[in-house]
Amino acid sequence: MRNRIFLSIIIYLFIAVSVSGQDADSTKTAKEKAKSEKQAAKKKKKEESSSEIPAEKPNRYAQYSNMYDLFRAEFPEIQITGNSILIRGRTSITGSSEPLIVVDGAAITNVEDIIPGNVRSIKVLKGQAAAIYGMRGGNGVIEIITISTQGVK
Repeated sequence: MRNRIFLSIIIYLFIAVSVSGQDADSTKTAKEKAKSEKQAAKKKKKEESSSEIPAEKPNRYAQYSNMYDLFRAEFPEIQITGNSILIRGRTSITGSSEPLIVVDGAAITNVEDIIPGNVRSIKVLKGQAAAIYGMRGGNGVIEIITISTQGVK
């Protein structure tokens, strides 16, 4: 009789633990699923908001009169002397030390024709980050994305 009661208690505890474990797992899975859906929604909202500049929010670069003023104010690591731009300093004796300037994926020679109010983002690359441009990026790279190409990647 004792053995039956003892065995019944063990079986009952085993079943109770198994069932409660399943409930905890299913609850945990539902919570994780809800959390991942919230994160996906936040990510989607962030991507949508970063793809365009809202009309009520002015372009932060529009306050500058030309690109040289913009570079002086926003990027202290860039050296501007007149219309000369240096990222890595004077490294060449006979060649140019000017950085490669890329606007919307196309290399240009000067930034005088770019209106700061039309600029969406600017990246200054040097060292290994500029290596994707090969030898042309040896003096550094300034990547400029304009507002007109915000939907194009």
